[in-house]
Amino acid sequence: MFFSNHELDALTKKQLHESASAFLFLGISSLVLGSLALYFAFFSTLITIYSLGVILIIMGILEEVHALHVRAWKNFFLHLCLGILYLVGGALIIGHPLVSEINLTLLLAFFFIVSGLVRIVFSLSHHIVHKGWQVLNGLISFILGLLIWQQWPESGLWVIGVFVGINALMAGWTLLMLYYAAKHIK
Repeated sequence: MFFSNHELDALTKKQLHESASAFLFLGISSLVLGSLALYFAFFSTLITIYSLGVILIIMGILEEVHALHVRAWKNFFLHLCLGILYLVGGALIIGHPLVSEINLTLLLAFFFIVSGLVRIVFSLSHHIVHKGWQVLNGLISFILGLLIWQQWPESGLWVIGVFVGINALMAGWTLLMLYYAAKHIK
């Protein structure tokens, strides 16, 4: 269970209980959207990549506006250059979404491989709590990275969409468990 009844005050219990139907709706919606993202992994990857490009362009515009407001400051050129970098990066992503998908997937594969190895080595060389779980986490990350890399560049067309879908499914199940807990608050 997410929380025990004795840890919550009366107002919190009331708000959680009243929000139960919202948790149910959001949980089911997340499960449906996550399932669709998994089923249509290529399109959800493409949508995610386009969204990233749009976000970078918006950040670039905001950074350029900020640079104009602080042009008397020493770090004016920093903000100006960052704005240009965001704009160019966003435009490249939107202009070449398939290349962006493939390149970002390769970066993810290397991230999982390196972070998995670091987690394994650190866990085995230090006295830490839950060493076994840390090693398992590192091993899974390492294997996941190898599997993505082994399938690359084809994996670039679906991996990001699958990750988005899995994240939405996990969020959906979490919200459904919160719904269940909120319904049973006394």
